[in-house]
Amino acid sequence: MAKLMIVTVGTSLFTSASWDAGNAGFAEKLGESRAREYKNKWASPGDSRAAGGLYSPEQRKREGKTLEPFFAGQLTAANAAEWAALAAPHNPKQNRYNMRYSAELATILGYAKNEAGQDWKSFLDEYAIYFIHDNNETQPAHIAAKHNCAYLQAMVNARVDALEIPHLSSSVPHQLIEGLKKFQQLLTEAAGAKEGYGVIDVVISGGYKIYGLIAFGFLTSPQYRIIYQHEDSEQVLILQKGSIKIGPHPETTINLIH
Repeated sequence: MAKLMIVTVGTSLFTSASWDAGNAGFAEKLGESRAREYKNKWASPGDSRAAGGLYSPEQRKREGKTLEPFFAGQLTAANAAEWAALAAPHNPKQNRYNMRYSAELATILGYAKNEAGQDWKSFLDEYAIYFIHDNNETQPAHIAAKHNCAYLQAMVNARVDALEIPHLSSSVPHQLIEGLKKFQQLLTEAAGAKEGYGVIDVVISGGYKIYGLIAFGFLTSPQYRIIYQHEDSEQVLILQKGSIKIGPHPETTINLIH
């Protein structure tokens, strides 16, 4: 059965700990003082909820005031492959290490781990995975989408790509509506005979929860599921036709509103 994963993208990459603190090339990019701060405050596993631990991107942001603007300035849409070579390896045996990554990657990796355990790579390899983004290459979410795509490509053998939807991140109301309509059209066509995906997982993360509302109308079809993970929890929520499941807990039936 063909599987599709559509991933909305925010800007948590810029406050993530996605890179390998022990990589000499990465340390050289940061410089001595920033490399020390990254290693001690952002990339140290620490206590799950202690400032400086990997658990919460928001905690890393508060602790990394010099690092956040550095990454915002250094990461571009064009250099994603270069930075992906510096990405930290993923080890699902160490639970909180998936929280070192952006919200998008943490959700995908957490979902794969919940569903398949140590076979998480094989599980994701069954999918075509698309990170969707605006057409503005200077827009932070566009840059983050390119980097998330490159980082996941380095981890799995699945077909992973970035997909452009004009105006998807626009703050201009009529442009945003056009972008959301195109997003909805993408989801509709994915379930059609031409594309033929039997499973369509919509990973909602970043600041774009509105996309969940657009996708929600499709939940009466069994092909569609919404995948979501809050940044302060490792448990992934799966919402599909008539049921909701959180982490390893049993599915719970929910009533559909007609």
